[in-house]
Amino acid sequence: MRKDEKNNEKNNFMPALRIACCHTCDRNMPGAHSCCANERDGRKKYKSEKSKKKKILIVYYSQSGTTKKVAERIKKMTGADIYRIQTRKKYPTDYDKLVELGEKELEEGVRPELKNKRKSVKKYDTIILGYPIWHGDTPMAIRSFLEEYDWTGKKVIPFCTSGSSRPDTSFDHVAESAQGAEVLDGFWTAGSGMGNVETTVPAWLDGLGISWNGDKEEAKGTIMKITTGNTTFTATLADNSSVTALKELLKDGPLTIHMSDYGNMEKVGSIGTSLPRNDEQIPL
Repeated sequence: MRKDEKNNEKNNFMPALRIACCHTCDRNMPGAHSCCANERDGRKKYKSEKSKKKKILIVYYSQSGTTKKVAERIKKMTGADIYRIQTRKKYPTDYDKLVELGEKELEEGVRPELKNKRKSVKKYDTIILGYPIWHGDTPMAIRSFLEEYDWTGKKVIPFCTSGSSRPDTSFDHVAESAQGAEVLDGFWTAGSGMGNVETTVPAWLDGLGISWNGDKEEAKGTIMKITTGNTTFTATLADNSSVTALKELLKDGPLTIHMSDYGNMEKVGSIGTSLPRNDEQIPL
């Protein structure tokens, strides 16, 4: 079992541990330096019970290929159509020159002209929109794309990549440019978090209720919620006989484990039965 997230305890007292096995997870399940974002305006989750009937388009803008990697992971999961935003103007390949140009476009409010534009997005219910963070914001090509279409009644779900910058401003500007759309919880991964997108992207999509491939659910590692006191964290379960036995145990509902001190250094408790052993050293 690999631990993906943990909220720090405010004290050392751990009277009981409650675990539950599920195929969806909280929207705030990050990998290293990644998160499902904008908490500030209470954006809604995708309605999972209706999601299989929705037509989805993945749209992304990528200069270095980093955002493209996330877009392709989403396509692999959803089987959705995919479209890459490209500008008529070629951008510098030199990083410093690209940074300088991106900053200039942002300051001047430039809307770069796009090539190979889609005639319409009318047939799609949901747009999953990806981009890198430039100067704490969207590249201006994203504004060009969003301001091209009528988004009334559609859902837009942003995802973005960055070196370290947070996504909040960019999410606000996506909502501003996609007039008429309902903008849902976004995904952000930064720095070393890119190494975890194979698990963090599925967890994010699970949380929105749209993690399927065509009409068929994609087989993935199960997410387990673990609660102690007022704190909940999640874990991605490995694929082995221990996990299979644990899933069987949890079919009857969540399991509560009463914990006690062990050597003044950790808490231990029994689940009331034995599971097959699959010992594995996890590198730090």
